[in-house]
Amino acid sequence: MENGERDNTEDTLDEDTVDGAEETLNVELNSIINYAEATKFVKLDDGERQFWQMFSLKEDKARDLSKDAAGAQKVVSLTQRNLTRVYPGPQRVDSSNYNPIPFWLRGIQMAAMNLQTRDQGERINSAFFQQNGGCGYVLKPDYMVKEFLTYSPITLTDEAEEVITLHLVAGHHLGQGQVTVQVEVEGHPMDQSSWSSPGRPGPHPAWEGAASTVLTVRRPQLAVLKVAVEREGLEPCTSYIALPLLPRGFRNLKLSEVEERASPPPSIDFIVTRS
Repeated sequence: MENGERDNTEDTLDEDTVDGAEETLNVELNSIINYAEATKFVKLDDGERQFWQMFSLKEDKARDLSKDAAGAQKVVSLTQRNLTRVYPGPQRVDSSNYNPIPFWLRGIQMAAMNLQTRDQGERINSAFFQQNGGCGYVLKPDYMVKEFLTYSPITLTDEAEEVITLHLVAGHHLGQGQVTVQVEVEGHPMDQSSWSSPGRPGPHPAWEGAASTVLTVRRPQLAVLKVAVEREGLEPCTSYIALPLLPRGFRNLKLSEVEERASPPPSIDFIVTRS
């Protein structure tokens, strides 16, 4: 029927007996309990796949399908209509994690993680989903859901670029010896970059305006900033932040991983400008 009209001649009730009691089920209501139907992946150009049908892929299969620009764009188009999940391959016997960003770039909505392992992949995932109030759901950027798709997860396309300048000011409680700050952008292949500051003596190094880097990013919605501090004689400490959560102005970034419970915690000061 069209326009939501109901055909009473096709409205039937199933009656089952459970423990001697009569149970009445409404077929129409029962049919909408499952929001998504899990199906087997067949091919990217599957004209018979319905919008409520989803499928899961091992990480290697997902990479193989989208390793070139044409295949990657087909995956983006497919995930405009269908839910897709990728999960760690069986070779990860140590419960390690992949970097989820390449799969997000391809529009894959669910990148399953081994949350028991606090490695770089899991920390990127945690930082990214601090967005939207930490509710566990982040909308895709508009350029990934256009009907006439120009976005590519591999090559350079026409998204407007944003320039982010980080001025490194000082560090706090970073230990004795030389201290070096390393900044990396994890994101689209055309946005990835890295930078290292000059070394300064700890535990409270100051750079006095001598250290800054300019990040040119076309897809900041899909990028995570990694800040790592290398310390002489100590293990590095690292923090991750989704680029949309990095506001303008003077910022104090607390570092974690090695000294998450240290008091006072190690941290560094930045001045952030965005244009």
